[in-house]
Amino acid sequence: MGRQREQLETKQQIINTLEQRLTKQGDRIEQLEAELRKLKKLKGKPKIRASRLNETKTESAEGEERKRPGSAKRSKKKGFGCYEEKIIQPDEIPENAKFNGYRDYDVQELSLECQDIRFRLAEYITEEGITIVGQLPPEYRYGHYGPLLVGYILYQYYQCRVTQPLLHEQLSEWGVEISKGQLHSLLCEHKASFHTEQ
Repeated sequence: MGRQREQLETKQQIINTLEQRLTKQGDRIEQLEAELRKLKKLKGKPKIRASRLNETKTESAEGEERKRPGSAKRSKKKGFGCYEEKIIQPDEIPENAKFNGYRDYDVQELSLECQDIRFRLAEYITEEGITIVGQLPPEYRYGHYGPLLVGYILYQYYQCRVTQPLLHEQLSEWGVEISKGQLHSLLCEHKASFHTEQ
């Protein structure tokens, strides 16, 4: 028994020595990797948080105190600007019922419609025979499509990755008269400002 105990103690010492050596090597490897990343100008190691799937309610309640500043849930009513107000009466109102005010129920809606604008450019002729014509607003001088429509087309194509055929089909369904060639021109021409910004 005594001999076995000595062997176990010896082996335990060897294990402890190896563990210490392994820890030192791990620290050294991390140090060398950090230096290498610094020399190559790479980003540091990502900080991966532990999974919160198995977290209990008590733990999550404690975690709420550690939330980053400004992450508290904001009120949806705060930035609500009333565009249209509709009063809805009950279907049946008893004669003895007394009016008690209104109960507000806010709904957000999106309006998408094609708007045709006709600019009538006044034209004058001087005694010398020179023609003077009114000028379009600057934002409408790049063709027969307004800035909001052009902005939407660019956003859909470049940001949302909507293909030209699908974009053309969508615009046609909304009543926008635009050919495939005109759509291609809007996407490719007069983009010097975007290239400068890039």
